[in-house]
Amino acid sequence: MRSHLSRTRTRTRTRGRGRGRIRTAAAALAVAALTTGGLAALPAVAADNSNPPAAADCSKTDQQVCTRLSTLDASDQWGAAIAVGGADKGGRVYAASYDSISGSKDTRLFEVNADENRELKGLSKEDMSVAMVDEATNTLYAGTTDGIVYSADLNSSDLTYQKAYAGDSQYGVRALALDGSKHLYVAQDDDVYKQTLGATSPPEKVATVGDTTSGIALDDAGQYLYVGTDVGRLYRQRMEKGYAPKKIADNLGDMSGMQKDGAGNLIYATDGGELFRFTPPAGGAQASPAVKLATGLGDVDYDIALDSQGTAYTINTAKQVYKVTGAGKSSGTPAPKPPSGKVQVEPGGKVTLTRGGKPGYPGVYLSAGKDGASGKHTVTVSLPQDKGLEFVGEPTYGLMVMGKDGTHSAEGSLSRDGQTLTFTDVDLGLSGEGAKVTALVLVKATEGAQTGDTSLDFRVDEQSGRSSTIHVTD
Repeated sequence: MRSHLSRTRTRTRTRGRGRGRIRTAAAALAVAALTTGGLAALPAVAADNSNPPAAADCSKTDQQVCTRLSTLDASDQWGAAIAVGGADKGGRVYAASYDSISGSKDTRLFEVNADENRELKGLSKEDMSVAMVDEATNTLYAGTTDGIVYSADLNSSDLTYQKAYAGDSQYGVRALALDGSKHLYVAQDDDVYKQTLGATSPPEKVATVGDTTSGIALDDAGQYLYVGTDVGRLYRQRMEKGYAPKKIADNLGDMSGMQKDGAGNLIYATDGGELFRFTPPAGGAQASPAVKLATGLGDVDYDIALDSQGTAYTINTAKQVYKVTGAGKSSGTPAPKPPSGKVQVEPGGKVTLTRGGKPGYPGVYLSAGKDGASGKHTVTVSLPQDKGLEFVGEPTYGLMVMGKDGTHSAEGSLSRDGQTLTFTDVDLGLSGEGAKVTALVLVKATEGAQTGDTSLDFRVDEQSGRSSTIHVTD
C-alpha cells in the first residue's frame, strides 16, 4: 500500500512496451557483490535452496540478524535515499530524507550512527531518490526525481554537488550502478542508460525491459547487466551490441532495490518490507526460488545498500534505517579449495551439425583417479581455427555437467576473439574414486563452416583432451 503517493510528485507515461509508472522516491539504497552423444535439449537443474533458515522479523529486532540502526531526525519528511561506503574507515552509512508534504524539494543528508546522526550538506531544491558510494574514490552519487544524478566528494568537509548525468526530466532516477571503466549506469522508467563519467557526450541507452525498473546490478566482469522490476521480473542482458534483455525469473515480488554480493547473488527488498537473496541461474538452468532473509522492514520503496561484508541496509518511509547482517556473501570470500587430483579427459560421442542449422552439444567424458578430484576446477574450451564454428549463449555461455547425481551448469566468459570459453570455480562432482561425468557446451556451425570432421579442445586445470567428433554437413 502506498497511501503517500498522492502527496508526492509522480510521473506517468503511456507506452506500448510497459506501464511506465514511477514510484515515489520514498526509500532508496545503494552501495559503492552421462550421455553418448550430443543433445538437442538438455535438462536444467538449479541449486538446492530447500529448507532455508527462517527469515528474521525486523519488527521484533532480532539482534543477531536485524538491528534498527537509527531513525532520522527530520520532521515532515519521508525517508529517501541510503548508501554505504568508506570500508577503509570501518564503513559509513549515508541516508537522506526530503520534504514530501510542502513540496519544497530540499533533501537532508545524514551520516548515520547508532548513537547520533551527523547532518551533512544535502541537495537544495532537489528530491534525492537513490544513492550509491563509489568506494574507490569515496564519491557519493545521488539520483533525483527530476532525472539528474549528482556526484559529491565525501572526503570534503563541505560537500559540493556536481552534475554527473542529465536524463529525461519527466522520469525519476530509479537505480544506479558503476562498472570498473568509469561508466555510470542509470535506470529511468523501463530504460537503462550508460554515461561515461567526466564526458560531455550524451548517455547511451543500453537496455529497455518493458517493465518499470527497480534495481540494476553488473557482474564483476561487466559482461552482464541485471535489471529488477517492480512487478517481480528479473532480466539479464549481455553487454555487447546486438543483445537484448532476457527474462530469467518471475514472481519475485514487488522489488524495491537490488544489489549484487561478492558471490554473484542478488539481494533485493520488496515494498512490503521483506529482504530476499536470489541466485541467478547459469546458462539455461532453471532458477531456484528466492530465499527470504528478513521481514518487518517497513515500507521500503526504492532501493537497498550492501557493504563489502554482505551486510544490507534499508530505509523506509518512516525514516527508520535497518541493518541486516549476513544478507549477502562477503566480497572477501576465501579462495576456493584447489582440486585434489587430476582429471582424465576423453572424447564424448559424435555430434552432427548442419551448416546454418541448429546447434548441438559436443563434449567430453571426465573421470577421476583413485584419489578423486574434489574441489573447484578451471575448465577452458577452444574452437578449432578457421572451421566456422561458434559458441552459442542462451542467454549465457554454459558448461553442462551431467553425472549420477543429476545435471548442473556453470556460467563462463567468452574471449574477445570468440574462440575460447573459460569457466572458473567449477564443481565437477568428481569427489569419489572412479567418479565420472560428462561435460558439454553448445556450438553451432555457421553458413560458411567447413564440412567434414573436427573437434574442440577441452582443458581441465592442466589436463587437456579433444571433444566429441563434430561432423559438419550441408
